Amino acid sequence: MRALIISSIDWNDMWQRHQTFANGLAELGWNVTFLENTGFRNPRLHDYARVLRKLRGKVVASTLNPHHPNVDVISRFALPPNGRLFKRVNSKLFARRIASSLPYTEYDVVLLYLPTNTSMALLDELQYKALVFDCVANFEAHPEAPNDFPQMLSELLRRAQMLLTDGGVLYRLMKDRHPNVHIIHQGVPNEFFIEQAEVQEYRTACYFGSIDSRMDWGVIRAIVDAGIEVHMYGNSIGLTCEGVTFHGPIRHKDLPRRIANHDILLIPYKRTEFNDGIIPAKIFECLATGKPTFVSALPYVTDFKEELYICHSPEEFVAGVLSLKSVESQSLVERRRLVAMKHSTSSAVAELDRQLRVLLKGV
Repeated sequence: MRALIISSIDWNDMWQRHQTFANGLAELGWNVTFLENTGFRNPRLHDYARVLRKLRGKVVASTLNPHHPNVDVISRFALPPNGRLFKRVNSKLFARRIASSLPYTEYDVVLLYLPTNTSMALLDELQYKALVFDCVANFEAHPEAPNDFPQMLSELLRRAQMLLTDGGVLYRLMKDRHPNVHIIHQGVPNEFFIEQAEVQEYRTACYFGSIDSRMDWGVIRAIVDAGIEVHMYGNSIGLTCEGVTFHGPIRHKDLPRRIANHDILLIPYKRTEFNDGIIPAKIFECLATGKPTFVSALPYVTDFKEELYICHSPEEFVAGVLSLKSVESQSLVERRRLVAMKHSTSSAVAELDRQLRVLLKGV
């Protein structure tokens, strides 16, 4: 079985469901082609090294997160999908070049993450049996979405035989727009279920993941000002914050060991229409550790109001952190772990494999 993943991220970006599903399907015997992001917005200054790499068609070997031997990671250049000229060049030139450079001429399944003019033109150049849209963000609400994104999304919904979401807001947004919508979260790997010593003092907090403008830095500063050490693991693209220790990106498999050194976990995102469609991939990873996790009041997290500390303001984050010694308990730790155990990565990938095989039988 052959699967082409037309990704919205590069392989060396922070670990997300794109890589989880690619490696997971490969472990189940699929031959997977992972096409890195072909563009969504106009590049910024820090993007140009990536642009030059794609111009050379070069994939950087990942020492952080190696891919399975059955996964071919492909990097190809295309112009940003904005403006009439760029779209025409992508459709007439780059889409054809990308398609001809892939390792297979025909795929059983195409798993598409981002409906842009480029990716839709690429579909026209491919031979495949089934098309699946894996909807992982409310890109319609993204402030830099291409101006024709609604049309591209409508076209993809018309073409796709199946639509996946990770649940929550995205499922509610899409369930009436397509007849075949399924919820599959990428879940949590077993490595995050590690035994940890009982905490006597809550002194250090950590965040892991993409470090960018989506984060609520007012929360971070308030926690630092309250005397809590804050550590961040991920690519900060030059961002700094006084009192925060930035560790840079680390291997996904090493994350459990690193976050075991901290007492509190943080997921502090701003409330925006785009962020409201996000289900942080790290939700179940945080729960699997059993550690107290403080989360901005995004719509999805209310499903776990008994296991997470849900906060509406920097003041609520600080008050909650400072009260941990009196409210935390071993029963809470165990409850978090039990919730996470119901959402393992292995079961998620097995469900994805099952849904794809059912789909292929019907096409």
